[in-house]
Amino acid sequence: MPSWVARALYASGRRLPQAVKAALYQAPLVPAGVGWLLRRSAPEGRVVVGVSGGICCGSRMKLHLSRDRFYWLGMHEIGVQRALERETRPGMTVYDIGAHLGFFSLGLARLVGPAGKVFAFEPMPENAQALRENVALNDSLAGRVRVVEAAVSEASGRQVFYGQVNSAQGRLGEPGARPGPSYEVETVSLDDFVFSRREAAPQLIKLDVEGAEGAALQGARRLLREARPVCLLEVHGEEAARAVWEVLREAQYEIKTLNGEPVFEAGGLAHHHHHHVVARGAG
Repeated sequence: MPSWVARALYASGRRLPQAVKAALYQAPLVPAGVGWLLRRSAPEGRVVVGVSGGICCGSRMKLHLSRDRFYWLGMHEIGVQRALERETRPGMTVYDIGAHLGFFSLGLARLVGPAGKVFAFEPMPENAQALRENVALNDSLAGRVRVVEAAVSEASGRQVFYGQVNSAQGRLGEPGARPGPSYEVETVSLDDFVFSRREAAPQLIKLDVEGAEGAALQGARRLLREARPVCLLEVHGEEAARAVWEVLREAQYEIKTLNGEPVFEAGGLAHHHHHHVVARGAG
């Protein structure tokens, strides 16, 4: 561990109950204070560390300690982590769409066990390389994770992908408010991936694609109709919410919040700027 501050934070992350860490995550001054400490004490660049909590606890990842601190401390999107723990079973095939650096991919690999499989979809070249490196750091999990360097969309082909200043964000189709570099990337529809390329169909899909979730589901209509995977997704904005609502309702899916509250209209998906829901086939 690179410094006494980092060692102390790591030890806290290992020992504090997840409920306590979740409460701390919501306290506005705590994340800012942790970030300030790490910016002053952590080394520059990415270093290999053990994740100290959450579904990825014990996995090794190469991270920038201040920028990626919530991955390292196991505090990233704790509500999503809890939902994945509830929904994932040993032996499952899971798609992690928008895998970024692999926190959820590695966590899911632990949850599905030796008989399971995780397909980690990530279109940004830099992120995809970091994802491969992080998977390779974990010998016991590496065989369960397959990295797919592609953006999931309504059709297979190639499109321009617009990055953001933050490497965790980016989207197909149009630049964001603060665009970073753009790339031409491979795209794949899930229907093509499963039914034409004959890859294993998922029982669970985790989807976080920064506003392109409607297009991703439009390319999965047959998969939703025939395989009926549970979908845990983050909805970004009203346009994406309408597209998600249309596809999921057409497929006869029931949509609920992470707390189990039913969502009855498209507007309910976009009530907040970022909104997570769980959808499962009815009947």
